[in-house]
Amino acid sequence: MVHPRASLIIIATLVSLGTATVRGAHGGDADPVSWPSFRGKDACGVADGHPTAVAWSVERGTNVTWKVAIPGLAHSSPVIWGDRIFLTTAVRRDGDSHLKVGLYGSPTPEPEEGVHKMQVHCLDRKTGQVLWVRTSIEAEPKIKRHPKGSHAASSPVTDGRHVVAFFASEGMYCYDMEGQLLWTRDFGVLDSGWYAAKGAQFGFASSPIIHEDKLLLQCDVQESSSLCALDVSSGEVLWQTPREDVPSWCSPTVHVSPGRRQVIVNGYRHMGGYDLDTGKELWSLADGGDVPVPTPVVSGNLIYITNGHGRWNPIYAIDVMAEGKIEDGFAAENEPWLAWSQSRQGNYMQTPLVYRDLLYACTDSGVVTCIDPGTGEHLDRTRLGSGRSGFTASPVAADGKIYFTSEEGDIHVLRAGRELETLAVNPLGELCMATPAIAEGVIYFRTQGHLVAISGDDPVTGEEPVTVADAKPEEVESATAAENPAPSVPTADLPPAESLFRGHVLARGGEAALRNHSSMAIEAKLEMPSIGLSMDLSMKRLAPDFFLTASDMPGVGKSRQGYDGEVGWMMGPPAGNMILTGDLLDAAKHEADMLIDLHYGEHYSRMTTVDRTDFHGKTCWVVEAEAAKGRKSKVYFDVESGLLVGNDGTRTTVMGPMQVITVYEDYEDHDGLLIAKSTRLIIPEHDIEQVIKISSIALEPLDPGIFALPAEIQALRGDGN
Repeated sequence: MVHPRASLIIIATLVSLGTATVRGAHGGDADPVSWPSFRGKDACGVADGHPTAVAWSVERGTNVTWKVAIPGLAHSSPVIWGDRIFLTTAVRRDGDSHLKVGLYGSPTPEPEEGVHKMQVHCLDRKTGQVLWVRTSIEAEPKIKRHPKGSHAASSPVTDGRHVVAFFASEGMYCYDMEGQLLWTRDFGVLDSGWYAAKGAQFGFASSPIIHEDKLLLQCDVQESSSLCALDVSSGEVLWQTPREDVPSWCSPTVHVSPGRRQVIVNGYRHMGGYDLDTGKELWSLADGGDVPVPTPVVSGNLIYITNGHGRWNPIYAIDVMAEGKIEDGFAAENEPWLAWSQSRQGNYMQTPLVYRDLLYACTDSGVVTCIDPGTGEHLDRTRLGSGRSGFTASPVAADGKIYFTSEEGDIHVLRAGRELETLAVNPLGELCMATPAIAEGVIYFRTQGHLVAISGDDPVTGEEPVTVADAKPEEVESATAAENPAPSVPTADLPPAESLFRGHVLARGGEAALRNHSSMAIEAKLEMPSIGLSMDLSMKRLAPDFFLTASDMPGVGKSRQGYDGEVGWMMGPPAGNMILTGDLLDAAKHEADMLIDLHYGEHYSRMTTVDRTDFHGKTCWVVEAEAAKGRKSKVYFDVESGLLVGNDGTRTTVMGPMQVITVYEDYEDHDGLLIAKSTRLIIPEHDIEQVIKISSIALEPLDPGIFALPAEIQALRGDGN
């Protein structure tokens, strides 16, 4: 058995890579259970990690966790943070609001309906109990609505500290989590109507989103369209960029990647990307459908934008690093930033869905197409229902299933995959225009009069209203059971490796959160329970690439290791004083990079998602990664949280290459960041397991002088330089 001191360089690597961070909820307490805005984080519409129901009966209460009446008329979606659900509504003072659904094209708005109470409701997510209700304003709406619309169509948004409700011409209202009003803002009259007929008032629908400290809002209206960023804490304008576009009803999307932080918007005359921090236009594309509604979505390195009405119903796949003006959206062969496009296959109402490396698009008449997201190839197509029902709500996905909501309130459950297969059709018993939310295996449907929570896998028996179709009973039962941990998953169902690495960055709080912490000082204990060893370990790091570690092993002595941006070195046992070269120097550079999670593309020459399996008690996606020098490893990402929770591969040590399994556990909050407070290091070849437990972390600025080469190392260089 090799002496434990042989793995000191691995210990330094372990500490540097084990401090994974996540932005905390409520300013500190982490809560991975969130669906914070329209269709969840980044409008992706996906909430894997828990089994979800295939079939249910609202009438009989089967697989219905709770059902709560909500007054008024609203098409806004519920949003979730922790154990709370927030939703908005518009309650008419006199009489009920009329709603006309179906496939029709009348531009005539509803007559004036008098005074409404614009309200925010907060419910307990697990019980449905109403915790508080706030009336933001009681007034007559300044703009009429479409017969299929509502005066509360914009979904609220929360970051765990703020809850923002937007009622368009009736104003924006920001509350804390307990319903205390923090600030309001008046945007004036926002007339979102058909640009070709100014009297055709439809009502506003774009939903705000929050990213870091910015509240982002797309206001495409009849006059003075713009995209703006507000300070979410105060409502003050950080930047506002005019847009030369006609009214739209789409919400923006934020995407952050190495070298690019952008807000992406749909539009008719101006689809495009804007710099997140300044509002400066980055790229643009024009001439799609002239009534844009869907929200842009991003998967891998591509942005998917679709819209409808008028001459075109296009769908575009655009590179996330696009620059300048894309002149011809239908000539991918001539446009370097356009991966592919189609002129007639886009969505009119629904935001498309990318799930398990497949793109799903649904028309407003219920025709679903499964598309290869990389090439645009159509893989399969099916019609939901009879073709006489409208589909406005956007699809969501979980547990290998996709949920499509018709306006009549029928939920079509499809098995995700290259071949579209209907598992069940479940009536909610009411009209339904809102996109559902999902958290921990529970699906929350907002109908015309209720919020309904669906969960569980109890078998549904009896006659209508539940119809199970195109699936054998044993297949339905299997689909509602817990996710199968077997190590074999069809390739088509595996998410791209790049998206998992990016998802890890987002789970940590995003690129800005990583860049905001330029120094770190850690004190820890390293323990080897099998032999009763415990030793002190400290590490200091300074951006971009300085680090210094020190350890004191009982009976062995003190050791130090460092990198000053150019020279890597070690002092003390087990290797004595030495300047690092070759693989050891490469390992030191790797450890020293404080933004290593943003540079995975430079570290790995190849990355492929190969499986979904259990890794030390967590269901994980498995990525096989190959470093530039051909050294391979497996990287594990928690399906539920998106965090990187471990890896298994060959590491460089002073005793030569060794297989090392690392496991990152017990995330806790520290100054807005979640830290893996306990990290296990397993060396199977020598039957060694070490545990690093962090005792303190400081993020205050460090003196660069502490990273200077020690005199002993300068002496090894021969000239003292």
